[in-house]
Amino acid sequence: YEYLGDIDCAFVFSSCMTSELMAELSAAFGRHCKPGTIVITTEFPLILEGVIEPLEDDKDMPFGPYQIDLVENLDGYCWLTGGCSTAYIHRVTKSLWVDGVGRRERPVLPLEEQAYRIVKLLESGELTDTKKFMRNVYNNMIFSGLPEDWRPNLDDDDDYNRGELFIRS
Repeated sequence: YEYLGDIDCAFVFSSCMTSELMAELSAAFGRHCKPGTIVITTEFPLILEGVIEPLEDDKDMPFGPYQIDLVENLDGYCWLTGGCSTAYIHRVTKSLWVDGVGRRERPVLPLEEQAYRIVKLLESGELTDTKKFMRNVYNNMIFSGLPEDWRPNLDDDDDYNRGELFIRS
């Protein structure tokens, strides 16, 4: 429930983001930002149009179609990526933004519902994917600038199966 509706221009260093996260960002800009908002991303463009589905736990949150135009893309050197990087300049053209509606509070689910959902995720295996977890830890350590010798070794699949964190020595 991060509110983006009061921004006129956003810069997203998205070079290390997954396609799933880019899709979520696209929907967030399409849901919250007023038409005319400029969004700049790196390496990956936003999804230019789509339909935002209703939220299961918040029927009052706007939903429906959005559209974002790709205005321009520029190539240039980026020291952080160590080479050529592409910046994509977008403009929100159709959104679910409503004048006068600001920040919203996330509805609090009853404790029983929260527990039920956690059990369902555990049963489906979504909360036990150690490979995905370790990849996210590794990527976050890189993004935070932590030394390479602190990062987990992702080369051996057996490390994931044992659920152990191996540090390079």
